[in-house]
Amino acid sequence: MKKNTWEKVLYEKLFASKEWQEAKVVATTLSMPIECDTTPIVKRAFLEKKQIVLPKTKKGGIMDFYLVTKETRIEKTNFGVYEPITNHKVSKSFIDLIIVPGVAFSKEGYRVGFGGGFYDRYLVGYSGNTISLVFPEQLLLEFLPESHDILVQKLLEVGEDRDE
Repeated sequence: MKKNTWEKVLYEKLFASKEWQEAKVVATTLSMPIECDTTPIVKRAFLEKKQIVLPKTKKGGIMDFYLVTKETRIEKTNFGVYEPITNHKVSKSFIDLIIVPGVAFSKEGYRVGFGGGFYDRYLVGYSGNTISLVFPEQLLLEFLPESHDILVQKLLEVGEDRDE
């Protein structure tokens, strides 16, 4: 299967999930080319009158999410990631669902991120739902989580789901 075919399968699973359907505030990233394209997710959220929050990172591995609208401007950072230009920071207690990115995942839901530990730090004390969208080549058979790794609650996979 090709990437765009996999993405369609993952979008269908995401939009059909209880976590998506019940969420009023959804956190996601603006994806990099190697990741599942999040543009359709953002568009669908706006269509369904959900609020979208996107991350901005700071020194020291700190990340916060900011409310965006269709008019919010986006900038490419020095690290090559896209962040919103806005000051409307949202407390993690208001976020219902975080779509957690990753490079690789274990079947249990542990992940290897892009470095920096931003999501593992942010997810400490987060009580909402977490989902990751996983391409087949991102699943690892051998995986040794580190002590600071935070488990993603649900992996949506092209083949099958892992739901706890």
